Amino acid sequence: MEYIKNIVFVLEDDFDSALVLRGHLELAGYSVILANSIKKFKLLLSNMKETPVVFILDVMLPDGSGFEILDLVKKENYNCSCIMMTAASSLGDATKAMKLGAFDYVSKPLDFDRLNLIVDHAFEKWHLKNETKVLKSKLDPSYSDLYVGDSEAIQKVYYLIDRFAPSTSNILVTGESGTGKELIAKLIHKKSDRRQKPYIVIDCGSLTENFLESELFGHVKGAFTGAIQNKLGLLKEADGGTLFLDEIGEIPLALQTKLLRFLQEKEFRPIGSNHLIKVDVRIIFATNRDLLEEVEEAKFRKDLYYRIHTCNIHLPPLRNRERDVPLLISHFIKKFANGRDLEIETKAMKALMEYDWPGNVRELQHVIEHMILLTSENTLTYEEIPRLKGGLRTNLDYLFDEFLSGDKSLKEIVAHFEMSLIDRVLQKNNNNITKAANVLKINRTTLSKKLTRVATGK
Repeated sequence: MEYIKNIVFVLEDDFDSALVLRGHLELAGYSVILANSIKKFKLLLSNMKETPVVFILDVMLPDGSGFEILDLVKKENYNCSCIMMTAASSLGDATKAMKLGAFDYVSKPLDFDRLNLIVDHAFEKWHLKNETKVLKSKLDPSYSDLYVGDSEAIQKVYYLIDRFAPSTSNILVTGESGTGKELIAKLIHKKSDRRQKPYIVIDCGSLTENFLESELFGHVKGAFTGAIQNKLGLLKEADGGTLFLDEIGEIPLALQTKLLRFLQEKEFRPIGSNHLIKVDVRIIFATNRDLLEEVEEAKFRKDLYYRIHTCNIHLPPLRNRERDVPLLISHFIKKFANGRDLEIETKAMKALMEYDWPGNVRELQHVIEHMILLTSENTLTYEEIPRLKGGLRTNLDYLFDEFLSGDKSLKEIVAHFEMSLIDRVLQKNNNNITKAANVLKINRTTLSKKLTRVATGK
């Protein structure tokens, strides 16, 4: 089925309202098709060679309801978004619209600024989803874990990978532990013009300051005690290719200065040398820290932050990708089934859906792999789920294990628990920020800032 990328199909029986709506949408740059009844709408739709991407549907019509068209769109699997127009007093229609799968709704009399934002958002989502399909069709199977999910958050990641990979810009990948930052870095290199050149990884958090400096920039013989021969350094070894600096937030301030100078000049001096070495290397940085907060606490250079933050890909935590969890579960079952025809029982699926996955996709993968190893049957059961049965308590147990293993700092553990608690309170209050702030006994503005920071990775 072909789709028309800039046309809005409007179903509105009131002639004057339809003309005003068409005029507003045309001013915003869209072409508009009008229908004043369900019968005419269906007739026009059936005769179209290409289908519009966005439908705006009035709920109350002479020959029925716009919900009939919404139902048709869902049953026929149209790749389009339906925006419902409801009466201002009809909260029930708005609720029904969202439950039936509408993209959004607007109340009459129309707020055209809000409508414009919704229509723009609908087209943006359509473009993201379709560019993702192109990406998947070209995908190396070894990266399949990354491309599971159709949530808006992960679709944005797919889009940014495709946009950034062909460029020469350095990239910052942010996100919690287990979200797949290293996989992203590998994929960017694989999709870039540097794919035939070296791809080198260094974990900045696992090395001392002196050793890290030597690893990055190299040294000459006799530069320090133990320097018994010349060492090239990873920047030189990665010349022409990509260097992945994992946990960039762990680099000491003194070394940050030297790294900043390299990013500005594209050249460096090995330790103990007077000779400058010029290289062509793309650097992908990654961190699970809040670098902006580190800047405010004078732990990370402000100028370095803005230098590396130009192209940022933020990987959302799995708890913010609820609709992707069943897809990931199905994917990992197929991945680890080793030819067996496996399925998962409803009770087990429900438990996995209710868990908020502090270890993100990595933890989910390990859990499914563990369940498959335990079962001798063709159905994965609730009893085979490790560690999750106690709900929030096991969530805390997992975080405690992460802390003891050194994977997360106390600050990260506390931040994760805080967001888990906020998520639960928001869910219980239908995502009403004001009510949630009252329950949490914090200022509404403070809560909004916390949510914005998590959503943007800043």
